[in-house]
Amino acid sequence: MSDAAAEAVAGDAAIQQSLEEALKQAMAAQAASKTWVSSLTEAHAEVIATFAAFRDDFFAQLPLAVGAFREYVGQINWTEPFVMALVVFHVSMLALLVASRSRVAVQNAVFALSVLIVYNAERLNGFLRSNWHLLTRENYFDEGGAFVSLVVSLPLLINMLVVVINYSVMFMQTLVVMQKERMGMAGKKAGAKKGAATPIRRSTRNKKKN
Repeated sequence: MSDAAAEAVAGDAAIQQSLEEALKQAMAAQAASKTWVSSLTEAHAEVIATFAAFRDDFFAQLPLAVGAFREYVGQINWTEPFVMALVVFHVSMLALLVASRSRVAVQNAVFALSVLIVYNAERLNGFLRSNWHLLTRENYFDEGGAFVSLVVSLPLLINMLVVVINYSVMFMQTLVVMQKERMGMAGKKAGAKKGAATPIRRSTRNKKKN
């Protein structure tokens, strides 16, 4: 066998070996992709099953939670002066937020006061739990703070949400006003440019006539 033939055979063998290696790599990549797709499908199925279980448990426990909430609310004597004062306070705060929706300082003050009270709700519950006889006929202030959370913290959180929504509306209105001002300024600049170009054209026409 000549040297050229030997080199050709060696070249064919090298090409065949490289093709086999490439085929092995492709098969390995395909197997890896199948494994990845299989694991992704299993993870997706697990997420769907977890969500379905959570949904079923939520809707199963919802009537019980609503019934317990109604029962707890029904046990509160809403005619007691302290409870009525809390209701009047929260209604007044909400009315103040609605009436002063364009005043940022008032909104900030109400928001800061609400945050301060909610942040110290646990300490407030402890103080009221020790001195409940000075305010109410019955001790509503349990160790878990359910009464304070329902009658004090929850309305304040609603007020804070109202402030955040009002800030969002004010921000959007400001953006609209700024956009209109920019469009108006752009229109004025375009009109000024046209007005400056018109006398030049007229002067050019007068020169041609002369």
